[in-house]
Amino acid sequence: MAVSGARLLFIAVASCLFLAGPYATAAITCGAVYGAVTPCLRYALGRDLQPSTACCNGLGRLNSAATTKADRQAACSCLTRLKGTYTGVDYGRISGLPGRCNIVSPVPIDPSIDCSTIS
Repeated sequence: MAVSGARLLFIAVASCLFLAGPYATAAITCGAVYGAVTPCLRYALGRDLQPSTACCNGLGRLNSAATTKADRQAACSCLTRLKGTYTGVDYGRISGLPGRCNIVSPVPIDPSIDCSTIS
């Protein structure tokens, strides 16, 4: 039984997609994460009493972009790499940002979290 070229191509592409699925990489870059959280710096340093609209909007965009486990783990890793970058950061304020911005986030903002545990 002969297999047509189009059918063979379809089988090859479907096989590649099936095999690549478990090894998918995150679409979120640290640049995008840093861009989203930079407006939150004044709040994190205690200079602002409330997170700015730009901060909450950035967290909202980041939360919306983190649709896969790989995305969430990548975002978490980027955030934990920021630990120690700035002196005077109040990590309690940072961890409370999702609540202050009315965002339900699957990624806790906690510099001591093991990002491999994020699902």
